[in-house]
Amino acid sequence: MSDQTKDQKDQPMEQVPEVTTSATKNKVIVIGGGVGGLSAAHMLVNRGFDVEVYERHCVPGGKARSYGIAGTGTDGRQDLPAEHGFRFVPAYYRHLPQTMEEIPYWDTGETVEDQLIQVRHESFTRFTAPPMIFPSKLPTSFIGWFHLYRQMKRQNPPKLKISELIFYTLRIWQVFSSCHERRDVQYEQIDWWQFVGAETKSANYRNYLANMSRTLVAANPHYVSTRTNGNSWLQMILGMWKPKPDRILKGPTNEMWIYPWLHYLLGKGVKYFVNAEAVEYLSEDGTMRGVRFTQAPKQPKYAGPQELVQVLDCDRYGITKCEPVTLDVVTGDEYVSAVPVERMAKIITQPPEASAPFKVNWQAIAEQDKDLQKIQQLAYSVQNMNGIQFYLRPTPGQMEAPNQMGHSINADSPFALTAIFQGHYWPDIDLSQYGNGDVTNILSVDISDWTTGQGRIYHKVAQDCTREQIKEECWEDIKTCLRLSKTAHLDDGNLVEACLDFDIAADPHQPYRNDEPLLVSRVNTHRLRPAASTRIDGLYLASDYVDTYTDLATMEGANEAARRAVNAILTKHGISTGHLGVYPLEEPEIFKPFRDYDEKRFKQGKPWSIWFPPLMMLKLMWFFFLKLIGWGK
Repeated sequence: MSDQTKDQKDQPMEQVPEVTTSATKNKVIVIGGGVGGLSAAHMLVNRGFDVEVYERHCVPGGKARSYGIAGTGTDGRQDLPAEHGFRFVPAYYRHLPQTMEEIPYWDTGETVEDQLIQVRHESFTRFTAPPMIFPSKLPTSFIGWFHLYRQMKRQNPPKLKISELIFYTLRIWQVFSSCHERRDVQYEQIDWWQFVGAETKSANYRNYLANMSRTLVAANPHYVSTRTNGNSWLQMILGMWKPKPDRILKGPTNEMWIYPWLHYLLGKGVKYFVNAEAVEYLSEDGTMRGVRFTQAPKQPKYAGPQELVQVLDCDRYGITKCEPVTLDVVTGDEYVSAVPVERMAKIITQPPEASAPFKVNWQAIAEQDKDLQKIQQLAYSVQNMNGIQFYLRPTPGQMEAPNQMGHSINADSPFALTAIFQGHYWPDIDLSQYGNGDVTNILSVDISDWTTGQGRIYHKVAQDCTREQIKEECWEDIKTCLRLSKTAHLDDGNLVEACLDFDIAADPHQPYRNDEPLLVSRVNTHRLRPAASTRIDGLYLASDYVDTYTDLATMEGANEAARRAVNAILTKHGISTGHLGVYPLEEPEIFKPFRDYDEKRFKQGKPWSIWFPPLMMLKLMWFFFLKLIGWGK
């Protein structure tokens, strides 16, 4: 479906105040307590529904969760905070920040959205040169661009051929000026590597330009579709001109966001259960009848004794209704599935238990609902993007632990590492109150390439390494990338502790497994994304694999999917107020004539052309001229 068609079908609905409908007290079962599930619960409880949320982990938050490393806190200190991977909120996110604005941050009078802090710098780190640092917000005047040019020249930028820079810029311009139909039909069939001509270009071109998609939700440029990757880069580039281009939370995710959110929802009457893993969806005559749960393990069996995830300490946060559950079948009036795509695929192909009160023939159901059949195919389009944290202290002679502002992209690392020093952005978090008291900074790293890049120590791809080997490879690459940095130079004396995501089971005695992979938009897979509303009466989907404007496996995509699911429930129950806004991706009006011109060519069967009418080009140049002198808005 083209974006324009979706625009006509899903016009953004006007945001309305919270609505409580006393006449409607239907019970909704939400399966999955991550961002999608919590978003759905938030919207539903504020619209008069009874809501129960069931999360398989012992810590709330899904892939967004942070947690303590059990046993690391000494002398009354808290355990060191770890996470699945670092969070960030780009400028183009609209749905998620709007929900964050509605969540009180405890009783401070602030909201969770107020706990986001701007990241003003980004950087490339390299093995053979100092980090190259640049602002996350691009200039809006000629003087600003001149200063940025001088700043970049002083930092020994990578040597790229002028012809290659021009070629890459033209490819980006092609995405900007192509109509939505061409993107949906043609670019969906082309991988990014082919689109940017990487195979015939220099090594620097491949590392610094073509391979950049590896850092964007683990999108291997050899497989990711140009439609999704191009749209995403377009939004990231445009976001660099917005007032808040890149933000992160001011502390660990659960402390700053998930726990205040839960406290708010529980106060509204939501019931939230942990350690409850959905194993079967029960249906009869095309209608959802219940969900079978089992007691999920509280701790990952593959983790070492110092790496066990601690059961949620609810009392510390005033959350008293979160409890482990021992359940069988749970029933309600509506069911919102907010589990990841690979788990949903497993659930809908699971044969029914002999004791099930309803016999489910999912094969027959899939024949009726092609979207459910597509989920099984979409589940193969997952890759790994998991985090590792390094806990740092100053060495003798250092005033403070190594630090560098902003997100960094490690262009030379075989495992495609991206990282951020979090302590700099946690102004109210005293890290000396965690662990053994030595930690003063945390370097949080995302590992995006698990299958192609061979490590420099063990000469194996990440998924063939043990957990300890992964830690060694990442630490060595980070040290090498930062060895020429004035403020972030690392040595082994700085390292207090390291924590690899517990979802990774890498052990010589058992096969590699990632318990929570990430959906990647491979070529020709957009057609597999299901709608939030299914053909099974009472079953809705609120996860990042749903067909959304966001079109990317992100917190924003999960929140938008939840909005679509809640809107469908409201419509079913005849509730005309309280519908949630769903918003298309924004593109500047100045590019619309170019897209319209290309749309005519596309409908005539003609390819995209760099040659646009002269008047259109003059208007575009005038627009950028006004931007350069600081007059453009």
